[in-house]
Amino acid sequence: MLDLLSYYKKNKIDGNEVVNILREHDKDLSCEQCVSIVDDDNNKYLIEKHCFLEGSSGYSEMYPILLQAALLRNVVVFITRQHFFRITGRNYTCDVFDDINSKYLTYEKIEKHLKYTEQPDFRVLPANVAQAVIRNVMTEWTVYKKLMEMKKNGEYDGYVGIPNNYDTKNKATYVAKYFKATLSKKSLAEGMIDIPKTDIRFKTKVNPELIRSVNVSYSPGQCIVNVVYDNVTRIPAKQDNGIYLAIDPGLDNLCTVVSNLESFKPFIIDGRKIKSINRYYNYKISTYTEKMKSKDESFDSDEYTRKMWAERKNVLDDAMHLISAKLVEIARIIRANTIIFGHNDRWKDGIPFRKDVK
Repeated sequence: MLDLLSYYKKNKIDGNEVVNILREHDKDLSCEQCVSIVDDDNNKYLIEKHCFLEGSSGYSEMYPILLQAALLRNVVVFITRQHFFRITGRNYTCDVFDDINSKYLTYEKIEKHLKYTEQPDFRVLPANVAQAVIRNVMTEWTVYKKLMEMKKNGEYDGYVGIPNNYDTKNKATYVAKYFKATLSKKSLAEGMIDIPKTDIRFKTKVNPELIRSVNVSYSPGQCIVNVVYDNVTRIPAKQDNGIYLAIDPGLDNLCTVVSNLESFKPFIIDGRKIKSINRYYNYKISTYTEKMKSKDESFDSDEYTRKMWAERKNVLDDAMHLISAKLVEIARIIRANTIIFGHNDRWKDGIPFRKDVK
């Protein structure tokens, strides 16, 4: 990475000024505060991330819950799709509801039905998690409805599909959400989080009063636990002061950075290191997979390949976070209140890759 002090000494910005600016903004350079700068509804929350690798005791308890959540999601999707098909005049297998006034079912109706019939997937999950799964499916239908309205009005021209089933035969998973009300208050007071109906217990640095929920999800080779909490340190958006930092993303040249400040010397962040990391993991995984398929043609993945995918993801995520934090730091040093980041649709299309690059 760039040595900021030596860099700006060479480029007409006084070194002492850089040091003073860094000291002045030192408390504002934490990752948490860099995450959320615009004060709007989309930045009200932050997350604390915990990873449980495959093979750990936490993973072995979380993974079955995520599988069960996917099964319940499929049940809810099936019920809502069948009702939708019946009302819209399509072929359907069965419809457990007599309501013909609306093609969209409500959360209350579905939950009541699942409770009344004692649906197994609904009963086996913690009540809070099961209810969150139903609400998420209802949200998917709401998005579908809004997109159809936009398409009808000519505001959207993309494909719009109704919620579909997950491939649970191949162990598809879904998110398990635990709201704060289900967490042990005693454990939170001790700086610990206990996942209800499991033996999973881990430390958290988040103030218990700020916690909103704990979301558990699956990523190849690991289970990820996100502690969602209120962002009380939100920094209001700065006013345009006429100084800009512009970033053009690419592949070999990961970021080309320029500014309208006369004393700023444009620079490029080399992306070949990132491509090399990606190529390394792809090669190891593909080589191992081919070796295993030579012994068993039905081989798809195992603990080793999933761990490699998890390791690759974590390494790349870490690199991107370091780069983005450094770019924000540079913007603050030159007092640029506005960062312009290039957005190019389908920007990878047409780029010549070597055969060993994926």
